[in-house]
Amino acid sequence: EPVQVLIVDDEDQPLPDGDTGEICLAPVTHGPWAGVWTPMLGYLGQPDATAEALRGSVLHTGDLGFLDEHGQLVIRGRRTEMILRGGANVYPAEVARVILDHPGVSEVAVLGLPDERLGEVVVAGLVAESGDWADGDPAALLEDVQSYCLNHLAHYKVPAKMLVLHAIPRNAMGKVVEAELRPIFNQTWPT
Repeated sequence: EPVQVLIVDDEDQPLPDGDTGEICLAPVTHGPWAGVWTPMLGYLGQPDATAEALRGSVLHTGDLGFLDEHGQLVIRGRRTEMILRGGANVYPAEVARVILDHPGVSEVAVLGLPDERLGEVVVAGLVAESGDWADGDPAALLEDVQSYCLNHLAHYKVPAKMLVLHAIPRNAMGKVVEAELRPIFNQTWPT
């Protein structure tokens, strides 16, 4: 393989397998693939962004992840999406995966909201699965999802606030539009 995957901390120091950090790519330095791969040339007309992405002669992806015990890459999410709750990192994708495992949830969006005491708090907007959950009491669904999260996530990762929505606002590419979702929470936060 011509590319080496590195996981680095905030000071660009390599992390051991199992520790989460930024995913970086570098060319291999020995073997038949040495020197074959080169990173991008840069961002057109953006020298500062290019220097940031290519610092240390490696490509900084902006993605967070870790290498497991088998050397397989596990992606946690984007650096910009990470929620810093009371000094602990919360990855929205991890929380969303757990919530989506609940049989009453068909869609979910997880994000961080500013909080004076903790820095940020985890919140989630969800869409009920059709059938009994969608036709039932939204408060009962939220209570059940909250209980489910407490059984499957560390306490600090459990959303402090959840709302049942008719739909998650998404753009044409299917990505959650946080700018439309945040005001919904801000109207109801804090409880």
